[in-house]
Amino acid sequence: MDLSVDVMQQIEELSLAVDKYSCYPGELLNIYTRFTCPAQINGELQVILPRVMAIDSFVLPEGVSDDAVSLVEREQELIVLLPMQNNFSAGTAYEVQIKARVNTFYIDQFLLIRSVLLGNDKETRGAESLQIIVYSKGKYLQYLPEIY
Repeated sequence: MDLSVDVMQQIEELSLAVDKYSCYPGELLNIYTRFTCPAQINGELQVILPRVMAIDSFVLPEGVSDDAVSLVEREQELIVLLPMQNNFSAGTAYEVQIKARVNTFYIDQFLLIRSVLLGNDKETRGAESLQIIVYSKGKYLQYLPEIY
């Protein structure tokens, strides 16, 4: 009788995080996307930002040039596209950092950031989303001493 147990370790294919979940207009946000390259290397990573965010820079995996990234504007979204071709290995984890500035109105609002990992067949392999809150500048002025 075989008493061995097969334990399958689930590999997390996609995760999305930011350095702060609340900010003010004009602040710089660091958006981190960690993904595992699918078996079909011709997949694609999409990071979907609200159009009120302006991208300052990217930090891409080693060996991937900035020319590989393309930006697409669609309605109220800014989509960062990173095709996984020559410089990616199947099953390997990679991290992409996007530095984006929040250029929005001076009112309290929520912004949605999404990330999608697509396989060679354009089938969704993973999806993550998160929400940040943007406070108006006047929100923190209430804590200044009355002398001002």
